[in-house]
Amino acid sequence: MATQLDLILQYAENQLGSSRWHGKCQAFVARCYEAGTGVFISCNSAKISRQRYMKSGTASDLYPPAGAAVYFNGDGEAGKKYGHVALSAGGGILYDPVSTVYKCRLTSSMHNGYLGWGWLGSRPEGASETSAQNTAANAASTAAGTSSSAKKEITTVLVKASSGQTGVRTGEFAAEIKARDKVNVFIQNGDAVYAPVVVDEVQLTYARDAASVLRFSVVEDGILQLENGCPVAFRYDGKPLFYGYVFEIKRKTGAATQVTCYDQLRYLQNKDSFVYQLSYSDLVRYVAQKYRMKTGEITDTGYVIPTRLEEAPVLDILATAAELTTVQTGGYYVLYDDFGKLSLRPVGSSSAEQVVDVGSAASFSVTHSIDRDVYNRVVVARDNDETGERELYAANDTANQEKWGILQYYERTDEIEEPTLLMQKAKELLKYYNLENKTLAVSGCIGDCSVRGGTAVTVRMPEAQQGVYMICEKAEHTFFANRHTMDLELSGGGDYV
Repeated sequence: MATQLDLILQYAENQLGSSRWHGKCQAFVARCYEAGTGVFISCNSAKISRQRYMKSGTASDLYPPAGAAVYFNGDGEAGKKYGHVALSAGGGILYDPVSTVYKCRLTSSMHNGYLGWGWLGSRPEGASETSAQNTAANAASTAAGTSSSAKKEITTVLVKASSGQTGVRTGEFAAEIKARDKVNVFIQNGDAVYAPVVVDEVQLTYARDAASVLRFSVVEDGILQLENGCPVAFRYDGKPLFYGYVFEIKRKTGAATQVTCYDQLRYLQNKDSFVYQLSYSDLVRYVAQKYRMKTGEITDTGYVIPTRLEEAPVLDILATAAELTTVQTGGYYVLYDDFGKLSLRPVGSSSAEQVVDVGSAASFSVTHSIDRDVYNRVVVARDNDETGERELYAANDTANQEKWGILQYYERTDEIEEPTLLMQKAKELLKYYNLENKTLAVSGCIGDCSVRGGTAVTVRMPEAQQGVYMICEKAEHTFFANRHTMDLELSGGGDYV
């Protein structure tokens, strides 16, 4: 008689070559499980599925047992936001739903970083708990000319060999030319500091927990020595707004040279591997030390995150630490570069110097959504090995369930045993997720240099009696010789938005 695992794998096999699952990787794995267990596990994305079901300490296991859901960071912007998941066939082989469903090796299909594996809901009948005991895994492994063996859990990341020495960045500003205009760009190459002629506007984009981007065009007069990696500083009306490095130079016939610069957070897009048991703030300090970055104000976040093994872009590792801290403490933080210094502060700790008047802006739009990452029921599950029961601890917002219907978040944990702590975790998750997403986009409003990702902004809505308190998610500033405008993406707003 076919087991649940047999039916899961047979369904996946039947989907080989199908393009119906393009962009629907989580739905593919969920339907495979439904074919075997009769239960469809609903998750909005692979990232949410990973947060609920991935087993800790599996990131080093390259031979997940057959039937396991195998999690990755995902490719491109969509992958960064939603993650990616495939189904293990055993022996390091995957059923991978990309443009079409195909079979491949886990090691050749990393999708921007393998994170680990887990059972979607619960282990199917016939599936082995570990890769070493899985018969299907051993068979597939033998066919592929490999063998699986028991592996020790990774507790340390150690550099065993290296070719050459890690370089230390040079070229920091030794001096600055005296500002002569309202808009001032300074570029350093070696010991020389230049103040080039800037053509048209300067664009500066700030976003929460991402590198700031500076774009401008200059006239290359034969004196300016412009190269990738040159340090760049930007000041407007004497205020220091950006310090970073040239990453792209575009030259066209008969046109000014276009330059794109990023601040030091750009280097945290590097993929790395960490094992840590630290608070979010101490992890930021560790990263700064490892990448030889200067630090500014780093607020102590308090909560020490339990031991984690992470292999991903450093910014993604830090984003995960931030989310774990927020769920546990309720505190939100923003990571940014403060004119050459890595800084971490509570969201909203800095405020805009002026009120943003939406009525005088070129355009605006308001969005209310409960479509993604919003839950009014949270269930935390734990398996009781003594009684053989799966215990569920649920926190509800009855009023919101009556308005929106039941939007359920489900998470299984083996790390917490005390019932009161499990119930507390359910309540904390409910507090985090049980909020309608409210966003406001404003374009062409009067510029304010103090507005960046994480800044608290007072917004005056048309016909509103009082200002609306919101948080800036992204600010795109445009500077002209005698004018400064900005486009904003804001969240929050309470009952006024």
